[in-house]
Amino acid sequence: MTPLRYNMQDVRSECTDWAHNGTCDFYDCFEQRFPCGSSGYALGYGGKYCRKFQQPQFRSLFNAAGQVFLDKMSKCEMDAVLPFYEQQSITCSAEYDMVFKHQEDCYIQSGYCDVVLE
Repeated sequence: MTPLRYNMQDVRSECTDWAHNGTCDFYDCFEQRFPCGSSGYALGYGGKYCRKFQQPQFRSLFNAAGQVFLDKMSKCEMDAVLPFYEQQSITCSAEYDMVFKHQEDCYIQSGYCDVVLE
């Protein structure tokens, strides 16, 4: 059984603002609050891909609709994760579970079907 992680710091308003705005620094806040390391969701997936989606060389692979999708997808995932950031405790495995439960909806809501590589 994965041990429960209790919050290591209080919920910070700038972190919730970053989540609402789709800013990748939110994942650093999540990791600071619930440290799970590089194999946890915040560092190993959420923050990693959020930052990748922001890199100009990666974004240039997509047309305008694809770039809009990347932004919407990042924001949708943060919206899905935010309630877990605000909890008092979580397991590291639950971090992944919570996101993957919402990921399909995020793909659809973010316009995945409109994405076209140039």
